[in-house]
Formats: sequence, structure tokens, C-alpha cells
Amino acid sequence: MDLQMVLASKGLLDVYKSPEAANLPTSSVYRDTVYGTSIEPVAMLYNKNLLKPEWEPKTRADLVQLLKDHGTDLKGKVASFDPEKGGVGFLLATTGEHSTSSFWELARGFGAAEGKVYGSSGAMREKVLSGEQIIAFNVIGSYALQWIKESSVLGVNFATDYTAAFQRVASVTKGARATPLRLGPAGQVVAWTLICIWLFASVIMPIGGITVRAFVNAWGEGVILSEHLTLQHFAHLFDTPSLYRGMINTVVLAVFGGAVAVAIYTVVGLAGHRNKGTSGAIFDYMVLLPRALPGIVIGLAFFWVFLFVPFLKPLRPTLVSLFVAYTVVGLSYGLRIIQSTLLQVAPELEESSRTTGASLARTWRDTVIPLVRPGLVGAWSLIMIVFLREYATGIYLMGVGTEVIGSLMVSLLTSGAMDQIAALAFISIIMTAAGLGFALRLGARIHD
Repeated sequence: MDLQMVLASKGLLDVYKSPEAANLPTSSVYRDTVYGTSIEPVAMLYNKNLLKPEWEPKTRADLVQLLKDHGTDLKGKVASFDPEKGGVGFLLATTGEHSTSSFWELARGFGAAEGKVYGSSGAMREKVLSGEQIIAFNVIGSYALQWIKESSVLGVNFATDYTAAFQRVASVTKGARATPLRLGPAGQVVAWTLICIWLFASVIMPIGGITVRAFVNAWGEGVILSEHLTLQHFAHLFDTPSLYRGMINTVVLAVFGGAVAVAIYTVVGLAGHRNKGTSGAIFDYMVLLPRALPGIVIGLAFFWVFLFVPFLKPLRPTLVSLFVAYTVVGLSYGLRIIQSTLLQVAPELEESSRTTGASLARTWRDTVIPLVRPGLVGAWSLIMIVFLREYATGIYLMGVGTEVIGSLMVSLLTSGAMDQIAALAFISIIMTAAGLGFALRLGARIHD
């Protein structure tokens, strides 16, 4: 609030006559530039199990006297806002010094008790709840009132002799303007024309060509396509064991392999969660390497691994080899999705779980994973699409029993079996479209 008032006094805020101004008290409107939207009193928050009832301060003077009489008992157990790290703490300290005669007396008592300072009300709440601190003052009152409803351990008091309060305010910086892109009628026609040309060339023509080719047995100049429609290409796929098996393997790897891969990515993501050190940065770059390299190079590398490592050699002619290769290649995609989901979980939730005695594993199981479960399902659907379209990685690893659609199309190309390739490509498009639809149904936002 104080910072916005400084901006207003220096003429750096725009004048905005709000239609809601009539519903606000005059003290909440300053020169039509700053509008107070709430009143936030500050409170004293304490641990009811640790603070003796007779010690409970009812006034600011009681708090000063408590620190004088029981400073030794409360040594290191009193908390307040850090005026250096938090704007609210600085505001409360400066207004307290100007508004009360007991400010420095309270400051001396706080210092004698070796009080601790924190950058937010949430941090103080966690310390009081855990018992590391017994009492905290200058806590934002609206938060404290909610917290005592959530925990019977916490108590709150508003000093009856002096309760500081501040307002949350809204303002508009001078010069701030909404700047939508305005193309005009002619510009919109040009833009839509370019978009349609791009869609036609990159999407409609390729997919349309594959679709038509998959359903005709003749193709070329002078051929009337409607006279050559057939389903024989698809019948051949289902009659040929290797081709049919390739379709089944593709679905198994995408659906079930994708789910297992997401579980692995989740464990990896949790292990590096909140790691801001050098090791975390190095790991972030390392996971990009498999995706940066051509898939055929990764497939060759895994072929050598499964060929020359004795205990892995029996797994080479199985789908396990493909699953491992796909999981490594998809690591950068999956981990980024899961990491962005994990960042939505406030660290205070994890801290509160740990301070109540939960182990790290239980914090993950009971707090973090339930909150990110929708994101994990979305990650699974997107990884499923990645696994469906992957082909280069599996070329060297493909053998009898481990065929997948992508590598089958590459192998069929050498024999010129374009009919089967077109049919497989069409089925691959249907599978990918189904996976994409499933992802959108689960709330995945593919444009982010």
C-alpha cells in the first residue's frame, strides 16, 4: 500500500474514475488513482499447546510485558515479519514506530528474546504450528482467522489497545494500455488466407493423400479413384501376423508403456523437486540430450547396450528393449510436463505435512501426488502420443515379436509395399487422433 501511495504522489499512476468508487469509503479512494479493496488487520498467532493460558497477550502492552517477564522462557520462540525481506514487514515496522510509543520497547524485548523474523505470514504459521515458535505477532489477520479454523493447535488475538491494519489496493500505472493486435478487415483476410494455405499444405494434403491412398488399389493420372475403392489393404494387415502384431505392440507400448513411463518420470521429478542447485541445472540439460540426438542414433546405442551387456541380452528380442528406449527418448517431454505440474503445489503444503510428522515418502504419497494426479493423467495421454509416433528409435531394435507400426513402414518401404504402408499410416493417424482427443478430454492444453 505504501509503495503505491508513493507512486501516486509522484504522478506515476493513471487517473481512473471507477464506477465502484461510490461503494467505497472516502478513506479508500485517493485522487482517483489508488483504490483500497480490503482492510487487513494484523494479529498475534500462537500455539495453544505451548503458550500458557495466563501468558496469552490481549493487548500490545501485554505482549511487551510478556517479553519482559518471560523473555528467558520464550528465548528463540517469538516470531515476526522481516522488515528487510517483506514489504508488509517494512510497512508495519515504520507505521508502528510512528504510531505507538511502545514500538521500541517491543523491539528491545523481541531482540532480548532472540526473536526470529520471516518473510511471510505463511512461514510464521508453519513455525508456530510445528512448535518451533510459540507466538508470532504482525501476522496478517485474515489468514490467521482461516488457519485457526483448520487447526485446533492455533490461537489468534487482535490487540484491543492497538491493532495495525493496512489496505490492499488497486491502481493503474500511467501509460499502461491494452494493446490488442488490430489487423483491420484487409489484414484479417490476409492472415486467414495464409493460415488456410498453411493448413492445406501441411495438414489437409498429407493426411488426405494418405487416407485416399489407403482405400484405393490404383493411383495415378487418369485413374478414377471411385472405381478403385477397396479395403483389401487393411485385410492384408490383419492377415499378416507381423503387421497385425506390430499394431498390437504399438498400442501396448503407447497405452501401458506410456503409463509406466509416466510413473518413472514422476519418481524422477519428485527426486529433483525444489532442487535449485547446480546438480538440478545439470540434470535439466542432461534429460534433453536423448531428444536432441536423432532417434536412429539412440536406437543404435540401445541396440549395442542390449547386445553386449550380459544380463540385458535376453531382453533384446522383447518389447522391454523398445520400452526402455522410448522411455529415455520421451524423458524430456514427460519430465517437463510433470515438473510444471509439481510447481503448482505450494511449498507450504509440503512443509506443513513434514512439520506434522509425515515422512518425505508419505508427504509425496498423501499430499503431492493426489494434488498433481490430473496433471499426471494429462502427461500420460501426451506421452502416449509420443510413443505412438516414435519409429526411428525402434528400427535397430525391431525383431520378430517386437514390430511396431513406424519401423514396419520403414522396412516395407524397401520392398515397395506402398499399399500396406498407406494402410499402416492411416491406422497410425487414427491412433494419434484418438490419443490427442483423449488428451484434450482430460484437459491437456496443447497450445501452451
